[in-house]
Amino acid sequence: CAFAVRRALPGRAGHTPTFRVFSSDWVPAGEATLDAAAEGVDSVDALWESLCSQVLLGDPSPVDLDERVRRHMLAAQLRADIDKLTRDHQRAKNPAQRNEIYAKLHKAKRQLDELLG
Repeated sequence: CAFAVRRALPGRAGHTPTFRVFSSDWVPAGEATLDAAAEGVDSVDALWESLCSQVLLGDPSPVDLDERVRRHMLAAQLRADIDKLTRDHQRAKNPAQRNEIYAKLHKAKRQLDELLG
C-alpha cells in the first residue's frame, strides 16, 4: 500500500491555491506505518504537518514543510531538466546548438548543487 495526502502547493498570498496529491512509496501493507509521536509534534496542526512530511519526504519533522516541499519539487524538476538536456546535448550535431545546450546543462547542474548543498 501507499499513503497519499492532498496538499496545497506553496504559493503566493492572495492567489488561488493549487492542490496536488502526493503519495509515499509502495510498501507491503504490514510494514506501512506513520509516526504520530514524532519530535516537535505538540498540536493537531503539527501532527498533520508531520504526517504530510512523512508521506512526501520520508522525514517526520513538521518544521518548515512548505519550504522543504518547494525545494524537493524544484530539485526533481532540475533533475528532469538535466536528464533531458544531457540527451539533447548528445544528439545535437550543430556546434553552436551543442554549446548552447551545454551552457543550459551546466547552469541547471549548478542550480541543483546550490539547492542541495
